[in-house]
Amino acid sequence: MTTLRYRLIVTLVSAATLAACGKVHDKAGEKVTEKVLESAMSTDGTKAKVDLSGGQAKITSTDAQGNTSVMELGNAKISEADLGVPLYPGASPVANGANRTKTPEGSAVMAGFESKDGVDKVAGFYREHLRAKAAGKQLMDNSSSDAVMLVLADPQGNSAVQVLVNKADSGSSIQIMATQQAAKK
Repeated sequence: MTTLRYRLIVTLVSAATLAACGKVHDKAGEKVTEKVLESAMSTDGTKAKVDLSGGQAKITSTDAQGNTSVMELGNAKISEADLGVPLYPGASPVANGANRTKTPEGSAVMAGFESKDGVDKVAGFYREHLRAKAAGKQLMDNSSSDAVMLVLADPQGNSAVQVLVNKADSGSSIQIMATQQAAKK
């Protein structure tokens, strides 16, 4: 792993932790934390901008070659179109559970939801939707007694959608992740 990617990962985890845990209590503290994170990332020609407002972390970095990456952690605005599957009817978003990343290599979105319905019912809903889109793609279905993981991979389109449904105290937790590799230049 390159040093820049390692620094980026450490910075993202730090920023997400600070934003999610509410450790930045005021605007002045927020600005100081942003500047510390920007300084940590701004090396070797990379320039970084960190925004910790609104209970989320948004990090934009541009490397010396002009390649820009943007990460939104916590409350990214993610739609059904972004995820590539419909939202389960009646599911509620998990607080601070929506993330978006866009780099020169590609993009990823992830969102978490909760449902009062059981794993089998929720997984059945997603299984049906993914099967309907599976022509010419790879559909994987891995189930256990408490969880179901469904993956629809499209090697031609360099994309994938993954749905993970886990048993929760009062129903199910749902994690949906969609990835898209950037087109080769």
